[in-house]
Amino acid sequence: MNYGLYGAQSPFTNVVSNTDLMNLNSEELLDLTRNFTKTTHKVMYYGPVESKKLVAILNTNHKLPETMLPLPEPKEFAKQEVDKPKVFWADYDMVQEEILFLTRGEEFDVNLMPETELYNEYFGGNMGSIVFQEIREAQGLAYSVWANYSTADEVGKNNHFFAYVGTQADKQNQAVPALLNIIEDLPESETGLATAKKSIMSQIESERITRWSKLFNYESARDMELDHDIRKDIYEKIPTMTMEDVVAFQKQYVKGKKYNMMVLGDKDKIDFKGLQQYGEVKQLTLEELFGYDKVEKINIQ
Repeated sequence: MNYGLYGAQSPFTNVVSNTDLMNLNSEELLDLTRNFTKTTHKVMYYGPVESKKLVAILNTNHKLPETMLPLPEPKEFAKQEVDKPKVFWADYDMVQEEILFLTRGEEFDVNLMPETELYNEYFGGNMGSIVFQEIREAQGLAYSVWANYSTADEVGKNNHFFAYVGTQADKQNQAVPALLNIIEDLPESETGLATAKKSIMSQIESERITRWSKLFNYESARDMELDHDIRKDIYEKIPTMTMEDVVAFQKQYVKGKKYNMMVLGDKDKIDFKGLQQYGEVKQLTLEELFGYDKVEKINIQ
């Protein structure tokens, strides 16, 4: 998934190389701990201590230098625009074939969260969703199948859409077009829509954000430039939404997109000729996927 969204350099491959890892010494690791409170940071607290007393405790025990060290610059990874669809595959000894379609979405817009939530629940959210009922139950083409328009976690970043199908290798050429067809031409079901709306409402009504989770929920809201819980907006809007809203969202943000196709399976079972119609086919090595070289043996003294 990371390779399909970001390319060769991704959050998943942003790891220490084998050489650097083996050259690390204990002093370097201990310095990370020693410098932690000397670096710009925030303190979050959940508990029974009254705020003034807490501040006094921190002022006494949480020693800070006169000048704080700056935070290291974060490494940013941008999701790729899919201009020319490609098919990437990796060899793995397995009976099943796993297929994933990925494309970059629009920049995060908090106002679209209710529409996104309803589309995901209706189309690809669970066992009652369109993709599950059509691909697995009605046509028997998959072990597992789902789809999701995934929103970014902060303003300024892009959303992405993905669709997954795990199928028998000999059903590849039936499962793939079946999945792409319902992504493009969204089946409409008022019963399915009612079920999706009820499910979202029930989830919000039963979910409780308690204790220290409140702190991280607050931080997430700030990243989205919100001053309240986004669930409030979703809960208030979902009851009035219609099938027309879901269709409009699908047409604007999903329909007509180009995809990178990721395939994991046994090289002797994958139909490569069938894959060629979806883009240029390229094999990925384990080194390309995982971001570090294979090591046959490491001697640790």
